[in-house]
Amino acid sequence: MALPISIERLLNDKVVEDVRKDYKASFNLETILPSICAFANDLDNFAGGYILIGIEEKNGTPILPVKGIDKKEVDKIEKQLIEYCKKCIIPNYIPVIEHVVYQKKELIVLWCYAGSDRPYKCLKDVYSKKSNSKHVCYIRKGSTTVAANTSDEKELYSLAVKEPFDDRCNYNCEISDLDKDLVRQFLKESKSSLYKLSSSKSLEELLEDLKVLSGPSENKHPKNIAILMFSNNPEDYIPYSYIELTTIFDPTGNGMIEKVFKGSLFNQFKDAMAYIKNNVIESMTEKIKGEYKALVTYNYPYEAIEEILANAILHKSYQEKEPVSIRIEKDRIEITSIPGFDRTIPEYAIKELIPRSKRYRNRRIAEFLKELGIVEAKNTGYPEIVEKCKANGSPMPIIDMNVERDYVTVIVPIHTKFTNNPEKTLEEKIIAALSIKPMRKTELCKYLGYERIVNSVSNQLSKLEKNKIVKKIDNYYTIL
Repeated sequence: MALPISIERLLNDKVVEDVRKDYKASFNLETILPSICAFANDLDNFAGGYILIGIEEKNGTPILPVKGIDKKEVDKIEKQLIEYCKKCIIPNYIPVIEHVVYQKKELIVLWCYAGSDRPYKCLKDVYSKKSNSKHVCYIRKGSTTVAANTSDEKELYSLAVKEPFDDRCNYNCEISDLDKDLVRQFLKESKSSLYKLSSSKSLEELLEDLKVLSGPSENKHPKNIAILMFSNNPEDYIPYSYIELTTIFDPTGNGMIEKVFKGSLFNQFKDAMAYIKNNVIESMTEKIKGEYKALVTYNYPYEAIEEILANAILHKSYQEKEPVSIRIEKDRIEITSIPGFDRTIPEYAIKELIPRSKRYRNRRIAEFLKELGIVEAKNTGYPEIVEKCKANGSPMPIIDMNVERDYVTVIVPIHTKFTNNPEKTLEEKIIAALSIKPMRKTELCKYLGYERIVNSVSNQLSKLEKNKIVKKIDNYYTIL
């Protein structure tokens, strides 16, 4: 990645404010690394800054002609900058490093863009070899780099929390890496009034209109939401931002089919659902005596699967290096995303299939998917899923999630009419259900289609416990 501005404009124009420039007469890691850290923290939201090595200054003004550095030292300096940034700054942060020639003198310019994982801290003693050496949080106060106080650090944490990943600037991506046709497709499908004007506007103008660009005026970059929505290859900039589908016909994995759906988020979603509709969904039509209309039953309620996948895309953390996963087995569909439900959602709400989040993990993704009608109003997803399962006569979905909420898997069992087995006994149904995951009695009864706990299930569980087929652990029934 190159500097977003020429050295001539950086030194002579007023495009970049003086407080965003730090001059270093010579190469000294003990003064340079704290300044890198301070610009990365960007407490004042100035969009980072520049460190110019090889230029003397007086009262914040560069002394011309420039001093420069030894040409033979350039390569060594660049290597040391990368090495010591990795060793000394946490979280990981490396500025853009560029060797330039100005007034026939060698200079090194560092573009220290505002970081996404602030607060950043740097070793106080950059040459220390001790494992417990102290890290200090640095910030800029005017044109000076200083150690942050407790209040400053709290503000940096607050700024990081307030800026969701999907709304952050991504300096690894250029505006030209995005696709104007995808922007126009989105505008058309969302019925935006901007669509009529889109053919006469530039890509940058459209992205500005959609508020998906960020960065300093001299070098705008797409936000992560722009990459996810308007790039044909978002995984090049945001790893694993795609949907992975696996069809497993038997436990050995023989004949397994794997599909990967890439591209913009909304096209990933449409392509994955089209594949499921054409290759997975089956229907069964039954004539009912005395009725004009036949009864049509589906192996899986398509609209419920659609809603579950939309939720997985919406609530996935795009900082985690795992895709949204769809696993199709002969008797179920499992959709997994990472991490699990937000901590604000209580356990009872998850068990009762009424999870209601107080905040979006990805507020901009939610905004765009709502415009397209892929997701509806907040907290309506699971009521819709339950309604569609009931309408099809399907078993209720099961939410599988560990205590730490590292992941969430929504399991949609196949309709019993498509199991190719004779009607199972209650005992067989209970064993089949508990083989999927341990359940409480209330959860098990709902899975079996009962509105509440019924005696027949309670009695059957007691028999299975007595015969040592099922065991009860902390109110959860599990197969031995």
